[in-house]
Amino acid sequence: QISGELGKCNSNSEIIEKSVHFLKEKLDFK
Repeated sequence: QISGELGKCNSNSEIIEKSVHFLKEKLDFK
């Protein structure tokens, strides 16, 4: 169960990182 929670946290961090990178690129295009 603990490893499952860690896996969720890791995938969430990846999604957040990608979202932040995407937003930064969008802002740079402005």
